[in-house]
Amino acid sequence: MSTEEIPKKAVRALRTRIQVVKDHLEPLMARPLNETYSKLSMTEKYELQVLLSYTLNTLYYIYLRGNGSDPQKHVVLKELQRVQRYIQKLKEHQGKEQKRKVLVLYT
Repeated sequence: MSTEEIPKKAVRALRTRIQVVKDHLEPLMARPLNETYSKLSMTEKYELQVLLSYTLNTLYYIYLRGNGSDPQKHVVLKELQRVQRYIQKLKEHQGKEQKRKVLVLYT
């Protein structure tokens, strides 16, 4: 598919969304990651690692689609699914931590 066939509106929307991602990552990338890590709790470090992994794999998935490749047949899809499982584990852990805090407050 040539670029002429792609609706300009879709291209603008994609550029806008990519800019939003850049804007969110810019403060994080402005300093070395080890400096950022040193200020985070262990849970926050896990969250950051999962966030970065998911973001990079998603951007690569989009890149593949944009170049006409089928990301469904690429290893990046399995990696995204693996990271999604980690996201679910983090959510479960956060739920347990929240319950633990509530129990401590009320005992």
